[in-house]
Amino acid sequence: ELFFRARLYKLEGDYEKAIETYEEYRLHNTYSTNAVIYNRMAESYISDKQFDKAESILKELLNSFPFDPTTYYHLALVYQEQGKFNEAQTSLKIANNIWENADETYLMAQKAKSLYNQLEVTL
Repeated sequence: ELFFRARLYKLEGDYEKAIETYEEYRLHNTYSTNAVIYNRMAESYISDKQFDKAESILKELLNSFPFDPTTYYHLALVYQEQGKFNEAQTSLKIANNIWENADETYLMAQKAKSLYNQLEVTL
């Protein structure tokens, strides 16, 4: 219930409450992977334009889950917002390599490819 409540807070734009609820969920549910929870927290920080906090969480997450493409995608979003386009592109290359054989209907893989293509034009 906490996980979905946090998602609802995020959709409503109450990012601080979403982050608090994700943190509460993480403390009470050891059976869920931290990668999922921390990526959701990072999404909330990104939506709230707290890019430094999102970057910190994502980099910490990569220490434990170095092959999580969703984390690389979110990190690319942070870098893009910070104007670090080369770093964003590097993160997207990693995510796209991991998602190389993903089903073409997989939304996250499509978003990563699309963002990479946008950055190609920018650079």
